[in-house]
Amino acid sequence: MERDQEDLYLAISEQARGHGAGSCLLEAIQEKYANQKIVLMIEQLDEKAAHFAQRIARKKFYQRNGFVSSNLLAKFPSGMMEIMQTGSSISKQEWIDLQKYALGKFFYFMSRMKVDS
Repeated sequence: MERDQEDLYLAISEQARGHGAGSCLLEAIQEKYANQKIVLMIEQLDEKAAHFAQRIARKKFYQRNGFVSSNLLAKFPSGMMEIMQTGSSISKQEWIDLQKYALGKFFYFMSRMKVDS
């Protein structure tokens, strides 16, 4: 199966945060992929989790930059991740297919990821 996709892992250094670098980066990505879905995972908001305030700030950052919740949660042995998106909605099956493609079937199986909607 051939896909028109790129997998990226992005992070902004702590020193650069709060100065617009992350928003500029997301704006450039959204401009380049204007007619495509962009999906990402963030740690699920959980009041009991360490760094809860940081999780809230992260979600608000993505919301300010045009991302909305897909209403899908990726469950890993290490915790839950919320799937956010721009563009049209991503279905549970599309997310699973994307992960199988990105990780390969073996590593997808090894991740033990489950998706809740």
